[in-house]
Amino acid sequence: MRLTEFVAIATVIILFLISPKVDADYPACTTRVIDGDTYDMEVIIQDHFDNPFALRISKNIRVRLKDFDTPETWRPKSEAEKIHGEKATAFTKTLLDNKCIVLRNLKEAAYNRFEADVVFPDNDKSLADILRENGFEKKSFY
Repeated sequence: MRLTEFVAIATVIILFLISPKVDADYPACTTRVIDGDTYDMEVIIQDHFDNPFALRISKNIRVRLKDFDTPETWRPKSEAEKIHGEKATAFTKTLLDNKCIVLRNLKEAAYNRFEADVVFPDNDKSLADILRENGFEKKSFY
């Protein structure tokens, strides 16, 4: 086997191993809250907590909250929507900033993002449910 063939095969195998599986739960740590329903995350693909010398494999991705919209902060349709969106973003930051969560039903989505359910590991509560309970779901009109 030539070196170029070996490199090509090894690359395919590595990409397969680190690509997200839809039916798995992925631990992830928030690196930035973009707005109420979009976040930058470091997704931990593989970690060996029992071996400090083992390789940790992670991937930085942008995640969109699945099946939930918060008010827009970028190009809102009105000043009221902008204010509501800023409040939703601030509230989300209190929940997610520099915190680790679990991503469920992770899949690729539009605009170079992934879509997932965001769940808190300590109580298994959904971020979408918390946002809805606190009045941060996007309204049909403002």
